[in-house]
Amino acid sequence: MKVDFEDLGGLKYKMKIQVEVEDLARHKSRLARAYAHHVNIPGFRPGKAPLELVARKLGPSLDAEVQENAISESMREVLTERKLKPSTDPKMEIGTRNDDGSFDFTVEFESFPDIDVKDYLGVTVTEPIVPPITDVEVDGALDRMRQQMARFEDKAADSVGHEGDMVLADLTVTTPDGETVLVATRESRVVVGSDDEPVKDAGRALLGLKVGEETTVTGPIGRITARELPKDQTAEAVETPEGEAPAEPPAREVRATLRVKKLMERRSPEIDETFAKRMGTVSIDDLRAKVRERLEEERAEHRKELLKEAILDALAAANPVEVGAETISRLADLAEDEAKGRILPNLTPEQRAGIDLGIPREKSVEEARQNLVRMVLLQTIAEKEGIQVTDEDIDGHLRGLAAEHHVPLPKLKAHFDEEKMENLARRLRVDKTVDMLLRYAVVSPAPAPAPEAAPEVTP
Repeated sequence: MKVDFEDLGGLKYKMKIQVEVEDLARHKSRLARAYAHHVNIPGFRPGKAPLELVARKLGPSLDAEVQENAISESMREVLTERKLKPSTDPKMEIGTRNDDGSFDFTVEFESFPDIDVKDYLGVTVTEPIVPPITDVEVDGALDRMRQQMARFEDKAADSVGHEGDMVLADLTVTTPDGETVLVATRESRVVVGSDDEPVKDAGRALLGLKVGEETTVTGPIGRITARELPKDQTAEAVETPEGEAPAEPPAREVRATLRVKKLMERRSPEIDETFAKRMGTVSIDDLRAKVRERLEEERAEHRKELLKEAILDALAAANPVEVGAETISRLADLAEDEAKGRILPNLTPEQRAGIDLGIPREKSVEEARQNLVRMVLLQTIAEKEGIQVTDEDIDGHLRGLAAEHHVPLPKLKAHFDEEKMENLARRLRVDKTVDMLLRYAVVSPAPAPAPEAAPEVTP
């Protein structure tokens, strides 16, 4: 096999590979033998026909597969020999066949860097500053728990609606002139002050109202209330230029009449012994102890994450890694596409492509560069240290996920196809590598805070 190899700089390479007749014959013979049992040749039992007849029967389809196999094998051999791992889709051009059937092909690509990571055990980092857990943090956590258990309860008969109250009202929706009923009278719950259902600013219109009083609001219909209208009455159609995401149509103007039937306010339970028992503990002291324990665990996890970031930053600073510009751009594109998919899951990829999330391209590229450098460093370390992910590691991780989300393990495993399992294994391998670096890291004390300057005294 003849190879002309060219280093184009910036981790970009170009190579021209000659595929010899002998290699083509070898692949053709192997594939013909593999297909022999599936080809019907008159006069021969399945698998007993001469390979020349099998190859002739298969015709161009076999020739195409032979070429594909020969190219793949040739590239694999050259890449392995030169320790190259393509990081972009290879740009390939196949030359014309020679009289003897041989041919050459040219391929151009970027590669992940091949590096030798040094001084990765015993990385020195500074102790991150993570404030200790105090009674103030415990009190705050208890108050958040109390707020989560809040319930709406009836207000006194002579009360008026305040910000955050809940109103139970008789609602009627009509056209702005009041002549046509669009939504017949029904009960509706509206949050005083902030709610834009059934129409925009409906909640503001209820401020200061008492039970039995009524208000009328004209404005754009709310999204939820609009579902009760016939489809042809929800909004005006808006033409969308070809290739762009559908424009949001303007909501229809309607009139909503709200008659207050009941006023309710949000009330949270007191933090007392009854509250502690509702939270599964025997006393307030026991509840506070459990809350503090949870906060301490979260603090320890936060400290660990900060240490990991510091170790990876120190590792990258001590081992500069060159990365290809095209590879970084491709990874930035993938990250942006993934973000759009999470934010706009109901749009097609074509529709999402025309949407700008407002993230500066420079930021996306820099994040992609940092992530790629870290991945290269960690994979190299994992290979040097022989870090592997076992079936037990994967099974243990899935068991933890199943328990955390209260999902039966077989049902969870059914969601993991071969590709997802491979991605999970890679992620667990990275986690094991980072944990090893953390175990060997040298953590120096954080510098003492500078003393505050004494105030100047004017004589």
